[in-house]
Amino acid sequence: MIIDVSQILKSFGESKELSGSIELGEKKASGAAPVFTSLDFCGTVTNIGGPLELKLNVSGKYDVLCSRCAKEIQESFADSFSEILVSTEAEDITDRDDAVIFSGNTVDLTEIIMSNVLLSLPSTFLCKEDCKGLCPKCGTDLNEKSCDCIDDVDPRWEALKNFVIRDSE
Repeated sequence: MIIDVSQILKSFGESKELSGSIELGEKKASGAAPVFTSLDFCGTVTNIGGPLELKLNVSGKYDVLCSRCAKEIQESFADSFSEILVSTEAEDITDRDDAVIFSGNTVDLTEIIMSNVLLSLPSTFLCKEDCKGLCPKCGTDLNEKSCDCIDDVDPRWEALKNFVIRDSE
């Protein structure tokens, strides 16, 4: 979603209310990366004396595969963030590392929103906290039924079977 910031750039303190949805299409979850069905946002962009300050609240839903059993799950999220937007024409800005650079009079919010949302999500996704996952030998979903596979222990770890921690009391 592209917004026009030409009026905001003209005067200090000028502000614009933002709200909308970003539709990302219908895709099926196929890996560890979440597939977003939609993202809703609202917030403001304000001229703070050259740079612009973007403050947004974002919410939505995404489909992802469980990291242990590979079942498709749908999760919801809500987050808020702020970014400093700096025009490529600005000369007095010295610290551009913490800013989002834009050119002209328009800013594309889609990439800014997606970057912040992805950073706010967990690194692994579980269908439930105590998900047992899949049997590494036969692939049976251990949440639904158990399997008869023998749990082979790597011979290098065999000595740890006899390891006992005793109370020091």
